[in-house]
Amino acid sequence: MMELAIPQLRILDYDQAVGFYVDALGFEIEFEWRNEPGLPVYMGVRRGTLLAHLSEYEASGPPGQGRGMTLSVADVDSWYERLKREGVPFERELESQPWGARDFIVHDPFGNAIVITSQPQ
Repeated sequence: MMELAIPQLRILDYDQAVGFYVDALGFEIEFEWRNEPGLPVYMGVRRGTLLAHLSEYEASGPPGQGRGMTLSVADVDSWYERLKREGVPFERELESQPWGARDFIVHDPFGNAIVITSQPQ
C-alpha cells in the first residue's frame, strides 16, 4: 500500500467548494459524508493522484489562517491558463522560481492557499 498525506481544508459552503474544487480545478468528488441530512459535510475530492479532504465541521478549525496545500502537477502552464479562463483570481501569477520550479498561488473561496507547481525534472 502506498503511503501518502491528504490535506484537510475547512470549507464554509458546499456549493462554493464544489464550484472551486470541481468546476475550476477539475477534481471529482470521491465521497461525501454527513451524520444526518442537512448537517455539515466531510468530503474527499480527487484528480488523478491529487487528493484533498474538505470539511464544514467547526472542529476542523477556521479556514485560511495558514492552511493550504501544494499541488505538484505535470503541466503547470495548462493549469494556469485554465484557471485564468475560469476567472479564478491569483494571489501570485505564474512565475519561475530560482530552484527551477514554476508555480502560482490561488485561494479557495474560504481563504485556503493553493500553490500549484511543476517541480524541476
